[in-house]
Amino acid sequence: MITLMKAVFVFSVLIHFIPNCYAQKGKCTKVTSCKCAYEDGAIVDLTQLASTDGGARYEDVPGSVATTVYSWNPCTSFTEGTCENVAVCQTTEDLPPNIYTSLGSQESALFTTDDDGKLAIQYSVENQGVLTTTLVTLVCDENSQDSFQVTDEEKLDAKYFLELTSPHACPTGITSDHLSVGTYIIIIFSSFVAVFFIVGIIIQKFVRKKSGKYVVPFVEFWMQLPVLIKAGVLLIVCRGKHVGYEHY
Repeated sequence: MITLMKAVFVFSVLIHFIPNCYAQKGKCTKVTSCKCAYEDGAIVDLTQLASTDGGARYEDVPGSVATTVYSWNPCTSFTEGTCENVAVCQTTEDLPPNIYTSLGSQESALFTTDDDGKLAIQYSVENQGVLTTTLVTLVCDENSQDSFQVTDEEKLDAKYFLELTSPHACPTGITSDHLSVGTYIIIIFSSFVAVFFIVGIIIQKFVRKKSGKYVVPFVEFWMQLPVLIKAGVLLIVCRGKHVGYEHY
């Protein structure tokens, strides 16, 4: 029985952490080029990150090659060099003058999700007969400051992978009548634990005539709680993956 309780406890710890490790499930339907809505009412909105002065919010972020940098602005088109009215621009600084290449427009913005529910904005543009696609993965982190980076460049295939980590990438506005599966599981397990303690204390006190700390069922187990918490946390692993393209 004690072994069963250990398994239940560790699983409960994992369940409580899962909502913080995995993105919202389901399709996020495009509302604007920087805003989408899930079926349960949750919204991801990057409007507050948009620069409205004609430039990019994230400007000249270095890629894998020092002479190549990238600029991106959510929501609003910007102009940089010969990149006019774009969402993403690549600048190559090998030889003067700089070479500016559009990597997608706001009009082409498409919200995509992978099998894990990780959300991204995909931009596209045709450059000299070659379709260029750029994916900006949106990483939800409510406790971080906004950060933007280049994660991969497949120049021969004209595919570029960028990543935004921001509280603004987190879904908001979930209504109370649309609870997630994880929330239901937490409610069920919390109810189970509450019933277990109430029934256990009654049995210990009135049937087995225990007193003091021994009125708590499986008191030895709870004394090992810190070790079990550490073991449960170590089992939790969140690893980022590229979001797959819906269109090539």
